[in-house]
Amino acid sequence: MRTEADLRPYQRRGVDMLLGMPRCALLVDMGLGKTVTVLTAIRDMRLSAAIRSALVIGPIRVVETVWAQEAAEWEHLRGLRFSLVRGTPAQRLKALATPADIYLTSYSLVQWLFATLRGAIPFDMLVADESSAVKAPGTTRFRVLKYAVRHFERRAILTGTPRPNSLLELWPQFYLLDEGARLGASFGRFKSRFFMPMDFNQYNWEPRPGAEERIQALIAPITLRLDRRDHLSLPPVTYNIVRVQLPPDALALYREFERKMFLAVDPDTKLEAVNAAVLTGKCLQIANGAVYAVPDPLKPEDKTVVAIHDAKLEALAEIVEETGSPVMVAYQYEHDLARLKAWKDAPHLGGGQDRNTLELVAEWNEGRLPLLYVHPASASHGLNMQLGPGHTIVFFSQTWSAEQRAQLIARLDRSGQASPVVVHDILAERTVDELCYAMVNRKIAGQTDTLDALNLYRIERELLWD
Repeated sequence: MRTEADLRPYQRRGVDMLLGMPRCALLVDMGLGKTVTVLTAIRDMRLSAAIRSALVIGPIRVVETVWAQEAAEWEHLRGLRFSLVRGTPAQRLKALATPADIYLTSYSLVQWLFATLRGAIPFDMLVADESSAVKAPGTTRFRVLKYAVRHFERRAILTGTPRPNSLLELWPQFYLLDEGARLGASFGRFKSRFFMPMDFNQYNWEPRPGAEERIQALIAPITLRLDRRDHLSLPPVTYNIVRVQLPPDALALYREFERKMFLAVDPDTKLEAVNAAVLTGKCLQIANGAVYAVPDPLKPEDKTVVAIHDAKLEALAEIVEETGSPVMVAYQYEHDLARLKAWKDAPHLGGGQDRNTLELVAEWNEGRLPLLYVHPASASHGLNMQLGPGHTIVFFSQTWSAEQRAQLIARLDRSGQASPVVVHDILAERTVDELCYAMVNRKIAGQTDTLDALNLYRIERELLWD
C-alpha cells in the first residue's frame, strides 16, 4: 500500500495550492493523480478543522468507481469516510444523512440535490471533477451550480480537458470559482469582450487577436497546470490510420446521403441545421457499415437497421489477429455494437452493459479480456485500465467529441502502462469519417496549444515571483 511519502512532488504542489488558495483550478493531465492530490488536501483540511465535509460532483462512473477506491489504495487516506448520493430519492436522502467526510454525486443530480437542500448546505467545499461537464452555460446543471457556489467558501475544479472544443468553454468553469471576477459576470460580456462573430446570425465566434493570451493571463494566478510530458516518462503513443474502401453499392448510397448533407449545410437553402446533423450521422453510420432506416410513422420507437457492408469489420479482424494482446474497440451506435458482437462476442462498457464496470476493469487489467467493446462516453473518465497487457485501442467508429477521444486514449496511456500504446483509426476513404477525424484532432491540438501557453505563462510568473 502506498503512503503519503509516495506522493510525487507535483502532487504535493497541488495539495499546497488547494490548502493555501480557497478557490483554484487544477488543470492536470490524465494519469497524473489529481484524485489523490485532492483527497490528501481534504484529509488535511479535515484534520485542521478547516472544513467539515466536501461535496464532489463528477461523471457518474467517476464518482462511483474512482474516489473511494483511490483512497483505499493510500494508507494516509484510509480513514476518510465516503457517502455516495445516488439511487432513488429515499436512498439519496439516506446518503445525505450519513456522516461522511466526502459526499459524492453526479452532475445529473445537482438540480435535485440543491432543490432538496434549499440553501441549508452541509458542505464547506465544492469539488467539480471533470469540470468540462459544465462547459455549456445554457445547461440546467450550470445554472443550478451558478447560484449554489455562493454557499461554498472553498471551491476547486479539476480537469485535463478544460476546453475540448473552444475557448468559450472556459467561462462557465471559472465562473464556478470566482463568480465572474476574472472572465466577466455574464457569458454575453465574456463573448463580446474576447470574441467576434463570424456570421450574420452570430452562431460562430472566433477569438479576437490576442484574446487567448489575455484569458490565460487572467486565469493563471488561480490555476495549476500540470503537463504529463513534464512528469511522466511514457513512450509516445503510436497513431495508425487504417483506410478502407466502401463497396460500389455502399459508396453510391453514401454519396446520396452526402449530397443531402451538403444541401442542408448550404447557407442559401432554408433547411435547418438539425437536418445537417442528422444527415452527417447517417453518413457516419453508412461509413461504419449499417444505418438506421427511416422509422415507421406508426411505430417511431422501432429502430430498423439496414446492414450495408463489412469493410470496417474486415479491417478490425486483421488488426485483432495481428495484435496478439487485448484490444479495446471504440464504437458509437447501437448497431455498431450489435454487428461487433455478431462478429466476435465480447463484453462491453456502455449503455445496456450486463456486467459491473469495476469487474470488467479488473478483468481487463488482469489480461482476461482479449476483446472489450467500449463506448467513449462510458469509459472516458476516471477508469484505470493501464495495468494489464492491453495497450491497443481501435476506433471502429469516429466521434465528434475531442474530449471523449482524448480521455479514452488516456485510460491506457497513463502512469503504470508498461507498453507503448497503439491507436488504430479505421477510416472509410472519401467519407465524412476523414473530416470527423481531422476536426477532432484539430480540436485536441487547439486545446493543447492553450494549455501549453498557460503552462509557460505560469512558469514565467513563478520565475518572476521567485
